[in-house]
Amino acid sequence: ASCVETPVDVINLSIGGPAAPDATEQSLFDQLIAGGTTIVAAMGNGSPTSYPAAIPSVVAVGATALDDTVAIFSNSGNHIAVAAPGKAIWSTLPTYAGQTGFLAANGPDGQPMQGKPMRREQNYDAWDGTSMVAPHVSGAAALLIAKSIVAENKLTPDQVRTALMT
Repeated sequence: ASCVETPVDVINLSIGGPAAPDATEQSLFDQLIAGGTTIVAAMGNGSPTSYPAAIPSVVAVGATALDDTVAIFSNSGNHIAVAAPGKAIWSTLPTYAGQTGFLAANGPDGQPMQGKPMRREQNYDAWDGTSMVAPHVSGAAALLIAKSIVAENKLTPDQVRTALMT
């Protein structure tokens, strides 16, 4: 909602879920797009159609594998706008130790119980996912928009989506 009040040119959303937005969320998406904001959203990894990527006029981003084929984990659908490399993408991580969850273990009675903590990688790691792709596409969208602003003919969100697809 704050992006409606203080307009931005591009929003990256590396989030998603199976449910369509509620009326309030849909209204905000509609206002952002009508106001000239290009919204780029990750399509999701291995689940059914994911929102907000499935919202019309959102740039829905899928992932490709190292051999430039559709990554096995990447969602697909008729709403996909563009795909880009999404396998083994290097990302920065916290510099301090932490954990991502717990290993599964069996208790003395044979029942499942919480095991030892799973160590989180630190500094850098290569991750897979459409959420690793969306920021790169958002950057490309921002460059297209910046170029169009310099040319005094700012692209609309639909024009940015079409240019990326082309």
